[in-house]
Amino acid sequence: MSRSLRPWLHEAVRTASENPDANSSAAEKHSVGSRVQILRFLTFRPENDPRTPMDIWAQVRDRTHWMPARFASASVDDFQINSGGMRFTQLRGAILAINKCRVTLDHVQTDCTRKNSNHDLFGAVTLHVDQFTVLDVLGDTPDDDGLKYAADG
Repeated sequence: MSRSLRPWLHEAVRTASENPDANSSAAEKHSVGSRVQILRFLTFRPENDPRTPMDIWAQVRDRTHWMPARFASASVDDFQINSGGMRFTQLRGAILAINKCRVTLDHVQTDCTRKNSNHDLFGAVTLHVDQFTVLDVLGDTPDDDGLKYAADG
């Protein structure tokens, strides 16, 4: 299924960096209908309250590049409401169509469930996803061998 992905993440990052004032439109130009595969989830909603309003962080890939992605809480809620009870974080390996996004510089959360709430953070160029459509829930087992970080030259 990853063969159905086309390279677009690197170009979206490059375009956004060349014209930061038009960041949203630059990312959308490259992204609308483009596909990503979820490699792994970096944060999870609490087990005891899966409807907690919080963004979910994941690592996503296209055919040639990967990058951290922040899925907006509202988009995760929409999926969970319309999926018949499936949690968004059960979609590891799934293929998504990106309907609305922007490229941002952000602090990526990597462990949101720690008891002390001391989140691990690192700064990175990220994909902020506001709307998506799940195309294939049973995607290939994600493989990140040979992928480059989308913000690298």
